[in-house]
Amino acid sequence: MSEASAPVTACLIIIGNEILSGRTVDANLPYIAQRLGAIGIRLAEVRIVADDEAAIGEALDACRARYRYVFTTGGIGPTHDDITAASVAKAFGRRYGRHPEAERRLLAYYPPERVNAARMKMADMPEGAELIERIKPDLAFVDLGLPVMSGFELARRIRRNPANKGTRLVALSGYGQDSDIRASIAAGFDQHLTKPPDPARLERMLSGTEPDPVAPLPPPDSGSRAVSA
Repeated sequence: MSEASAPVTACLIIIGNEILSGRTVDANLPYIAQRLGAIGIRLAEVRIVADDEAAIGEALDACRARYRYVFTTGGIGPTHDDITAASVAKAFGRRYGRHPEAERRLLAYYPPERVNAARMKMADMPEGAELIERIKPDLAFVDLGLPVMSGFELARRIRRNPANKGTRLVALSGYGQDSDIRASIAAGFDQHLTKPPDPARLERMLSGTEPDPVAPLPPPDSGSRAVSA
């Protein structure tokens, strides 16, 4: 079989003591296998290794010698004691440290009072690592009552990022007065749905047949005055 016709293969290394102990059930394997298969890449091997620098390095060295692509999972989120990224850096002979763009994005995302060492550790990665942009959604539903930051603030941050141009935002709220709709539109939302949302309208939004986005409502007439006799 020629090199051009040989199947493109990949390996997945799942890292974490919590997986081996059974405390956490891995959900990445089926997702990654299906997505790779859909683009013609065969997932040929999967390994589960402990949170151990030597074990991670050995698995990486063995797998990258056999497969075109090697994926690792583990250490996602503000996990203060994770060693995955540092172990990958060591296996590839790269320095490990703060990625400027990742740091910038984290500082833009978290309010100052929620910035801490554990969260900022997510910006530490092997030298030369590239950030992969997430797929931009065509339509996003955002609950206005989100924790950490409100849906209004999330919408404003999404709109400030040029990469999200063209994404339609729909606010979900338990309130549907004119003033509530005006607040949503002012924050950057295209539509405002009151809970529970109308199933027919929801379906039109998902299928792309919903009419043009709601136009900002005019403010109440500030010139009118109540006069008592």
